[in-house]
Amino acid sequence: MRNVARYGIAAGLALLVMGSVSAWAEQRVKVGDVRSYAAQSPHPYPLGDETRPVVWTESVISPGATFIRVHFRDLSLAPGDFLTVENPDGSQVWTYKGRGPHGNGDVWAFAVRGDEAVVKIHGGRGEGFGYVIDSVGHGTGRIDPTPEVVCGTDGREDVACHTGDAAFNTAQRPVARLLFTLGGFQYVCTGWLVAGSNS
Repeated sequence: MRNVARYGIAAGLALLVMGSVSAWAEQRVKVGDVRSYAAQSPHPYPLGDETRPVVWTESVISPGATFIRVHFRDLSLAPGDFLTVENPDGSQVWTYKGRGPHGNGDVWAFAVRGDEAVVKIHGGRGEGFGYVIDSVGHGTGRIDPTPEVVCGTDGREDVACHTGDAAFNTAQRPVARLLFTLGGFQYVCTGWLVAGSNS
């Protein structure tokens, strides 16, 4: 009877610990906030040619930010034209076309490190509206892992941490660091593939 009671207590404690670890691992972490910002391209933006040169450039700056995300509303580019959001040295570049990935002109650009993002429109001969920027995500924390491999409990793990680990096949359960905007703040959390061709 005592062994059964001990087993019950031990099992209960294990479940409690597992539950709290699971809840901690899934919690979002605040890494910034959303700030108003007013900027826009000319409407329509200048024409280019078939090589799609840069026809409009604008620097978006949020002093002191560790990273910056640009929020576009009314993004609308002519067919074949594209917009890039990049850091000043061009080592991070994100590309958007048409009315953005959701087709509605409402786009949160991917983050670039530092407090400045450079927005460029690459235009052809078609006439496009351009964009309106109404806010930026101002980073106050880190969003990207350090270049070296990280194995630990902070939600970041490199595939190399599990090489040869049959119990945890990272090819089937990839982990990602997600950055999202909610209620005026920027958050990161851990994500994983629930279903899909690689699950």
